[in-house]
Amino acid sequence: MARLPVFAARLGVFVVSAMLVAHEAGAAQPRTFAEGRWGDARLEYVGEVPVLRVAGDPKQLGRQQGELLGEAVRRLTGFPQSVARGLGLEQQIDRVLEQGEALWQRAGADHSQELAALAEEAKVDLKLLIGANTLMDVYRAGWGCSSLLVLPPQGGVKAPLFARNLDFPSMGMLHRHSLVTVYLPNGKQAFATVGFAGLIGALSGMNESGLAIAVHNVYRSADGSRLFSPEGAPYTLVFRRILEECKTVDDAEKVLRSSPRSTMLNLAVCDPKTAAVFEITPKTVVRRDPQSGLLPCTNHFRTEPLTTGLSCRRYDILLAAGTNRQRMDVALLCDYLHRVNQGVLTIQSMVFEPADLRLHVSLTQPPVSDGPYRALSLAPWFERSADREQDKGRAH
Repeated sequence: MARLPVFAARLGVFVVSAMLVAHEAGAAQPRTFAEGRWGDARLEYVGEVPVLRVAGDPKQLGRQQGELLGEAVRRLTGFPQSVARGLGLEQQIDRVLEQGEALWQRAGADHSQELAALAEEAKVDLKLLIGANTLMDVYRAGWGCSSLLVLPPQGGVKAPLFARNLDFPSMGMLHRHSLVTVYLPNGKQAFATVGFAGLIGALSGMNESGLAIAVHNVYRSADGSRLFSPEGAPYTLVFRRILEECKTVDDAEKVLRSSPRSTMLNLAVCDPKTAAVFEITPKTVVRRDPQSGLLPCTNHFRTEPLTTGLSCRRYDILLAAGTNRQRMDVALLCDYLHRVNQGVLTIQSMVFEPADLRLHVSLTQPPVSDGPYRALSLAPWFERSADREQDKGRAH
């Protein structure tokens, strides 16, 4: 599929205008989500961070999200179509939706049931919701992200730290629909994602084993791969599978190598002991390991089979953290995230502490890397009802 150049050019003008409006609006924003409970699910604010907790089988997970996020899901699902209609580009959007439906055939039964239940409960068109969940595979806008992974004994750290910016055009709207979602799926690991209302896959997240991931777009490769392969699976669902099924970096590598891949990406992965970046194309998966306990990641490949160039200002800034004589801690990594921010494009910033199951996250006004960061201890959120009942029984 072509990169849709007309769509890109016209949408680019809209994106810039919308981002400027959002930037001028300032940091004061009303809360996007309404706190509430529905069955085993709950949505609440921890400070300024919205956290949704859902549990059960796939249909239950979907219905809970649809009930507690319905209004936000409806806004986000319809927004791309509204923009396309305003620009006279309905046909381009139709092509993107068709490609997304083709990818969704490899989504897997559980995830398909969950999204269908979410669409029904939120009263949105399932085809549009599939399009929203596959847009990142099909249409690759030229935006980037940054991560820095630090392993002991670099900088005096005693356990791995994993810092990450997600950079993406908010269009004056997307960043206000960011949230942390904690999933407790039946028969699978509990995990948390930092994402958006209605997105059931994973762009950033950590599971109950302390395995954390973050994705970064890449746009060029030396292996001759196409930027988009319609034979792949939706990549956010592949990464969600890693959180559901894997405990270590090595486990994640097995899933990546065995999954059909839709596009070019870097996936940074960290567990309580080690870390790696997987450089991914539809043809190839290459593992890049830390050097001297430090592993930066941005939006280009660096391994010999895939690299087309190594120049990246953000990568160089993050790599220089290894020469900083200060003791590395969460605060210092947050500072480095802000050094590589991309202005109004930086809409989610976070630091994972895999060994302690702790997440520090900022979801305020772009660039969110400036904070404030809210610390979330995920272990209590990962507790299932049966676990709590057993604890009560042991206490008596």
